[in-house]
Amino acid sequence: MASSASRWYRGGALIWLDPKTSESGALRAPFRSLAVSSLTAVQGGQLIAGVTWTSPDPLFPGEDPDEAILFLFDVATQAITQQCVPLAGCKVLTSIYEAMPGKLVGLGMPAVPTLHEADDSYYGDTTLFFVDVETLEVTTRIDTPYSLCRRAGRAFVDAHDGSIWVSGGGALLQIDPESE
Repeated sequence: MASSASRWYRGGALIWLDPKTSESGALRAPFRSLAVSSLTAVQGGQLIAGVTWTSPDPLFPGEDPDEAILFLFDVATQAITQQCVPLAGCKVLTSIYEAMPGKLVGLGMPAVPTLHEADDSYYGDTTLFFVDVETLEVTTRIDTPYSLCRRAGRAFVDAHDGSIWVSGGGALLQIDPESE
């Protein structure tokens, strides 16, 4: 579970609860100036992939992140094992999804300086990207003229034929994760 600060607070945290044991925990770093916008289970739930948006904290000037990150959280060790910047210079990544085993698909808004500007009134360009889970390398980047991710975490829907659908900004796109 992820937490993003609201109102005049900044950043967020990654928090978890084991319903069987009621044990809980939290990871605040590196989320003091990054808010988690989307999470997805990877490798059958052994890993959690997440994306963030930058959330500068006025109490800590000079520590503001320049870019949003994609991270992998190991459920067993309760630690972030890898992280990357999938879209250089992008401050807002809104969605991440396991397109198929070993492959993530995500959405970012490179032209938006804060997630608050990506609300329902925003109709700007969205970048769709694919990432290899093992290396965290971006394998494909597609810049679209559509606003596909105006709401954090709400983007991808599985279809019965193995494709993935994404909608927004008057567009409905079908993605074949096999062919990227």
